[in-house]
Amino acid sequence: MDGPLAKFLSKNSILSSIAMPLVHTTSAYSAKRIIQGGLIKPQLCDTFQNERLTYLFYGRPSYKRMGESQLAKYWELPSLFVMDYEKISTKRIYPFDSGAFASRRYPEFINMMDMQDFEVTSALTAPQRLVASFFVDTNRYFRLNPRDKRDFNIRYEISATDEEIQALYELILSYSDKIDDRRFAIEIQTEADIDLKTCGLMAIIIPEEYCESDELMALAEKNGAEVIPYPTYSLKQEMYYHAIYNCLFEFYKTKGLVR
Repeated sequence: MDGPLAKFLSKNSILSSIAMPLVHTTSAYSAKRIIQGGLIKPQLCDTFQNERLTYLFYGRPSYKRMGESQLAKYWELPSLFVMDYEKISTKRIYPFDSGAFASRRYPEFINMMDMQDFEVTSALTAPQRLVASFFVDTNRYFRLNPRDKRDFNIRYEISATDEEIQALYELILSYSDKIDDRRFAIEIQTEADIDLKTCGLMAIIIPEEYCESDELMALAEKNGAEVIPYPTYSLKQEMYYHAIYNCLFEFYKTKGLVR
């Protein structure tokens, strides 16, 4: 049975934005091993227990690793695989980080609700419709800049009994030390192996040190990826996300996905 958000997205008045890629974030060390092995393999999940899943985010590099506040070696730093959304089989879709919801890191106005009310796996072109309805276009989604609230309520006839839709919009506007850009980041789960040869791999963003390996770069490019390096310094991990966002934004500009 479809939940409130899936029903909302199924309205004829909600159009789809242009499609964005999927982004999988991992450590640079793990990225090297994935490039060498050619597969992203599902891992045992804490939130959906006894399931092996791979988590990806639609369009944005929103996943964060533990220990971000520590100084890091280059192989600990985040790396991204950017791939074609249409080529990945989907297990579940949520409009936020399901782990953060399950561990109650979001405000009570939305955590009091049932997480399943926000699952949109069944809704046709759900990610594109989420972007178009809440953000207008991909450029505003990438910047987490939502559609004007009055326009949103009038355009989609949001009423007092659409609490889940209201709560999701308010979550975009929420700021605290517990939540970040994952508060509205379209999460895609898959239980299938992701083969780098067939996933529509578009780009790999990785610390510049790995570009010194001709063998590794040849493997990456063999799978059709544009390798985008970023410089490393003696910084905490959390400080590299700005560089990664910039790298991905500039890549998207070349593809006409943002402006």
